[in-house]
Amino acid sequence: MDNKKYYWLKLKDDFFASKEIKKLRQIAGGDTYTIIYLKMQLKSLKNNGKLYYEGFEDDFMSELALDIDENPENVKITLLYLEKHNLIDKQIIGNIEEYILPIVQNSTGSESASAARVRRHRAAKLTLQSNALTLQSNGHVTKCNTEIEKEKEKEIDIEKKKRKYTKEKNVSTDFLTFFGYYPHRPGNSKSAAYRNWKARIAEGYTADNLIAAAIRYQKYCVALDRIDTEYVLKASNFLGRDKHFLENWEVKDGNKQRKSATNHAADVTNWQIESIKKSLSELDTA
Repeated sequence: MDNKKYYWLKLKDDFFASKEIKKLRQIAGGDTYTIIYLKMQLKSLKNNGKLYYEGFEDDFMSELALDIDENPENVKITLLYLEKHNLIDKQIIGNIEEYILPIVQNSTGSESASAARVRRHRAAKLTLQSNALTLQSNGHVTKCNTEIEKEKEKEIDIEKKKRKYTKEKNVSTDFLTFFGYYPHRPGNSKSAAYRNWKARIAEGYTADNLIAAAIRYQKYCVALDRIDTEYVLKASNFLGRDKHFLENWEVKDGNKQRKSATNHAADVTNWQIESIKKSLSELDTA
């Protein structure tokens, strides 16, 4: 079974015409800094526009330079420029140091390998239909165009149903925040996770506790390169009766160190949770 997932960055047509990028390119070495900025965007795709400092180097700048194979001084200048012009936002949540690229959070897309195959097959099928019917009468060509329009309408209807998911299921904003931070994996059922979410809330655990646990687990999975693999626990299991969300999910010396962390979530203050919600605002309007 192919569990590979593909990501893409939708670069706006006025990206290079924006004042921030124009000014960046006018600086000596500006084209290099622009490439570094684009590399940062690509690296953040799998984490919804977020970059993490994992402690392999003395600071985030040095670690990022190592990751994207760029000169540390050039990376430092790029980061200073991005911070000055609000193109990157640093947040420290508990023991997690993350850097958010707002432009990426609104300009990304992804699909699984199986979805890509279905899309290509559908496109090939429609192309064959169109080519075959073009040789026939205009009436048949019209019919072909109608079939294509029906396929497009079906895709639009599917997308509308997805967008109505939140309203139809009355999914809470707090749960969407949790699920937005939870590490990606194949077959991660949102509805199953939501049932267990409500069960844990009913037991007295707070949304802040569970969101903080998702952040800890995402950091753990990023450190062990488990994102988008079946080694990531399903969110429903994470919130299940075994209560894996109470574990600390720390990585020390390359091995898992799982400790009870019932009180760990208290380290995430209310203003930090609000900051998380703002960074995932697209989920509220999905």
